[in-house]
Amino acid sequence: MRIKYILVVVLLALFFRGNAQLNVGAFGGINMSKLKGDKPKNASYTSSLGMEFGLLLDLKLSDHVIMSLQPSYAQKGSKISFTVSNVDEPVDSLRIGLEYIEIPILFKIDANNKRFYALGGLEAGFPVRAWAEYINQPGEKEDISSIVSKINVVMHFGVGYRIPLGKTILSIEGRYLQGLNNVIGQENPNYPYIPRVKTGGFKFLVSYEIPLFGQ
Repeated sequence: MRIKYILVVVLLALFFRGNAQLNVGAFGGINMSKLKGDKPKNASYTSSLGMEFGLLLDLKLSDHVIMSLQPSYAQKGSKISFTVSNVDEPVDSLRIGLEYIEIPILFKIDANNKRFYALGGLEAGFPVRAWAEYINQPGEKEDISSIVSKINVVMHFGVGYRIPLGKTILSIEGRYLQGLNNVIGQENPNYPYIPRVKTGGFKFLVSYEIPLFGQ
């Protein structure tokens, strides 16, 4: 399934080669993710930081529209904090980790100066690892992949800024993400502390692009 996405973009690039512009590159950054949805009694979700890195193919469809394919590896998750009597602040008790191979297909809309741009699109994420760890027992991670959905569909909204470096381009982006389906679909008696939830959060990325043709 992932290979099909890549082949579609490559074929489109070859089809439009006479008129289109194709850039390739790599990117990396951080996710500030948090689970959203049902939660245990007297508990709340707090953000967790994770890494992300991947490759990108940017195909210019018109003067102001670019289609971007960005296969990547991403770390997501959340902390679950519980309210404890006689303690002013919630206590972090559990950390949930979700690691994905993600395939977003995004569209970038350029401003007139071709520096600023807005972006949006859909992402399909395929879990490669899922675990839970009690914070007072670091290093003892429990595999919870059996209760995690096989695909995570996410909407992307963001803005970016390009910095030309000769013929290459450095870009800085900020994105807001909202999961559309439950990554954990129903309560499981073996894991009562993880109810139905979706992923959400922000990511901050830096990318480096090289033009292949169309310049």
